[in-house]
Amino acid sequence: MAARVSSAFKGKALVVDNSAFQRGGNEIVRADWLQALEEGNLYRSPILEFEVLYSARNAREHAELRDELEALRPLELSETVVGAALEAQAELARHAAGFHRLPHQDYLVQRSPPPTNSGYCTMTPTSIASPSNPRSPSKASGSPLPER
Repeated sequence: MAARVSSAFKGKALVVDNSAFQRGGNEIVRADWLQALEEGNLYRSPILEFEVLYSARNAREHAELRDELEALRPLELSETVVGAALEAQAELARHAAGFHRLPHQDYLVQRSPPPTNSGYCTMTPTSIASPSNPRSPSKASGSPLPER
């Protein structure tokens, strides 16, 4: 049986990544996802928009995906965010050879300014990884990146 979404999902503002966006309609999380959308607690970064829209097969699908993305609240990708992402990459490079080789979008999303009472939302088929979910596949932030 699939795991149930952490109760911390409700009422918590989340920065959504591509895997979470793609699985928002999954029956395991659909009710919580829709509630979070209604409450304005799901946020998108420009990186998410590029990742999602890249998968569109034609103009109609592109427009439909763009409309779905508009339901999520926007986050700004500023010079400060880029600088923080580059510093996080440098910190990992200093840790060990090759340790910094993570997808660039992960650095940028992780360093986007979070909304108040927030976390990073990534989803596997059976769970949501967030700061309050102990089933997260990596560190408490749901990411191998250094803490902010």
